[in-house]
Amino acid sequence: MLLRWLCCSRASGTLHPSNFVDDAQQSEHRREISLRYHLSAEHRQREALLAL
Repeated sequence: MLLRWLCCSRASGTLHPSNFVDDAQQSEHRREISLRYHLSAEHRQREALLAL
């Protein structure tokens, strides 16, 4: 992730730490959402199996 940030920043000519922080927060948020989705899908599967 850091490497991608450096490449993108160097290409656009901006090397601001705030860009990196925003990117890190966004990826953390995406990870949290996907984890929640995965857990809820797992829960639905378990309930379906118990209903059988």
